Amino acid sequence: MEHSTGALLFVALLLVNLTRWLVKRSQTGFLQQHKARLAREIASLRRQAETFNTPSTYAKCAKLQRLANAKEQELAALQQHGDRDVRARIAAAIATLKVILIALAVVKLWGRALLYIPPQLSWPFSRLLVFPHTSSYMELGAVTVVPWVTLCDRVSLLIARALFPLRGLEPRTKPLQTVHEEKEQ
Repeated sequence: MEHSTGALLFVALLLVNLTRWLVKRSQTGFLQQHKARLAREIASLRRQAETFNTPSTYAKCAKLQRLANAKEQELAALQQHGDRDVRARIAAAIATLKVILIALAVVKLWGRALLYIPPQLSWPFSRLLVFPHTSSYMELGAVTVVPWVTLCDRVSLLIARALFPLRGLEPRTKPLQTVHEEKEQ
């Protein structure tokens, strides 16, 4: 019976971690890439303005400075928008659900062995696998709830990262234009 409970716990943690990872991925993916792109464009515009900072090319320098200021305002607006984002609240709710799930599992399964592994296979980790219980479980090769929850959490997070890598979010090839950016004539 404990075997099925351990498997259910793993599946529940896998679902929670998949959802949490997808929310985090969507949060950090596009918005962070856009913020980083804007910061690079601002730095580039400031460098270009410095090169045109001579009396004969003052108009070009001023135009680049205005464009950089407009992009800085857009970046500031994006950062304010990101602070009160709905996805952040969803991520917090999922994290709370994960903590509650783990706490309930530990309370319900405390003092029981969830899985038995031959002691020869678990030899260097036998004390960790029965943590924090006594050594009476150690001879049997048992795995108790605390290490099982830890392993399930880490493995499910690795599965989520492998299924939905961050590399899949490719930045746009053309830089985004701001509202204040003038068309070149």
